[in-house]
Parts: sequence; C-alpha cells; structure tokens
Amino acid sequence: MNGDFYFEHWQQQDHAVMCPASPVFQRKMREVAVRLADEYGCGGIYLDQIGAASPRLCFATNHGHPVGGGGLWTAGYETLLGQLRDATHAINPDFIMTTESHAEPYMAQLDGHLMCNLVGANQVPLYSAIYGGYTQTFGRAGEISNPTAFFMEHGQAFAFGSMMGRINSEELLKPENAEMLNYLRSLAALRREHADFMALGEMLRPPPLTGEVPTLSTQWLSKTKDFVEMDAIQRAAWRSPDGRFGLFFTNVSDEPVQVSTGFSLDELGWQPTRETHQVGLSVNTANGDATTEPDFVAGPDGYSLSHTLLPYETLSIIITID
Repeated sequence: MNGDFYFEHWQQQDHAVMCPASPVFQRKMREVAVRLADEYGCGGIYLDQIGAASPRLCFATNHGHPVGGGGLWTAGYETLLGQLRDATHAINPDFIMTTESHAEPYMAQLDGHLMCNLVGANQVPLYSAIYGGYTQTFGRAGEISNPTAFFMEHGQAFAFGSMMGRINSEELLKPENAEMLNYLRSLAALRREHADFMALGEMLRPPPLTGEVPTLSTQWLSKTKDFVEMDAIQRAAWRSPDGRFGLFFTNVSDEPVQVSTGFSLDELGWQPTRETHQVGLSVNTANGDATTEPDFVAGPDGYSLSHTLLPYETLSIIITID
C-alpha cells in the first residue's frame, strides 16, 4: 500500500510479483511466448503460479485498472492470457498454455492445470467431474522413495482422468524401480488409448464394487505430508463424446485383489432412442496376465464382472451401443 514492490521468496531468492494488468508486463510476456513458439518451435508453455497464487492489491495509476483491489487481478490475467493465446496461435494453432493448480477464473484461456499442489488425503475428483472434456489436469510428483505412495498417487490420478508424469526420470529409470516405471507406462498408454474418454469425455459415477476391497495407507510427503488411506482398487466411469461408456479399474496394491461389480446401462446414464439396440463390449487388461480373461456376463437386468486384478494391473471395459 506504500508503493513498494511485493516480493515472494523462493529457493533463497527474491521475486517481485507483477501486476497482470501492467502493459509492460503484458508486452514482455508476449515477446517471450512468441519467441518460444516461433524461434524455438516450442509446442506450449507452463505459466507458474497463475492458478495457484492469490490476487494482490495494486495501487499503480498507469495499469489501466482502478487503484487498489477489485477484480483487477483476474481481469488482467484474462487480457494477458488472451494476448498470449492469440499471438502464439498465429504461429502454431496447436500451441498450448498451462498453469499451476486449478483456478476457474483462468480456465477459458488455458489448456491444462498442474496437480502438484493438490496431492493429499480425502480427495474426490470434483474438478474432473465438472470440467472433464473442457480442460486437462496433469502432473503428480511421484514419490519414488515410497513405492506404496507412488502407486496410490498415480492409480488415483489415472482414475481422475489426469495425465501422469512430472517425476524425477533419472531415479525412475534405475533398474530397482522397474515395477513403478512399468505401472506408470501402462497407465499412460491406457490413457492415451482412451483419450476420447478421459481427455474429451464426461466423468460419470464410478462403478460400485461388491465384496471386501482392501485399503492402503501411507504418508504422501508431496506438499501436504498427509497420511492417505484409499481403496486398493481405484476406478472410474467415463462417457465419450460419441456416446460410448468406459469403465476402468486399477489395482494400486502389491497383492491380487478380487474385483466384482454389477451395473446396468441405465445406471450409466444411457437413454435409449429406439426400442431395439445392440451392445458391443471390449474388455482388456494391462500390466497383468494376458492369459486370464475377466469373467464378464450379460444378463436381462444388466452386466456383472468378476476378475482378480494382479498387483498393478488395470482393466478397461468399453461399451458401444448401436
């Protein structure tokens, strides 16, 4: 309020926080973004803190906003991000922009949100359920020193529809970490294969499980240092833009787990448009025993599934209705 700069302290350095409405800052950011897209051929940029840091007061009289508070911060970023998008898309229409953490006010101008600050206990996929198909979430650190946490974190991220990654690759590539690498690779491949569900689709209520499902518990040291407890079977249901349904189950534990579930098309939200229809099913597993087929039965009242998921195995069921 006295006209001084606002400083933040990161990695033993002082950083002055810029007002997003500042014409000087906007011009500099455009210059950097255009250079990255044009001269260096980058496919996208990550803009730190925008979605994670809270707004600040600004008393400058030459930024084009009312002096003090109000909506200057989000309005300034809306203008700035719009300028960056227009400038970079003129060079590369597929250029992407992402930021740190989830923040609805900036979502219209951004393509993705880093999840690193949102890793802890009692999480629910509210963001994916509301904004699935509209924006992307990505990036959990992955605690290689604690394999239990690693599998829990990434199995949950997969069920939430997020892109895996942001991991110390040198550590993960060591031979002793091959099991974690294989699991991560299998999840990434499945998400890529089913991007029309997890990236472009709508999240539905997860399929119910019957019987006893073991739970896992360990401390996640990333950011929150929480002790996290969750089901060994992480699961999700998604609807693709073309009306198909996808059910996904992944075992984040180091023991085999019996998975049993039942569901009907009505429960998935299917609304018939004619009296007769034909249902097609595709059932696949990854990172497991390919010789063991899931027991999948279609009955007059719906479908039932029974399968023993091996440690770190993932099961996908794709339902097509014609």
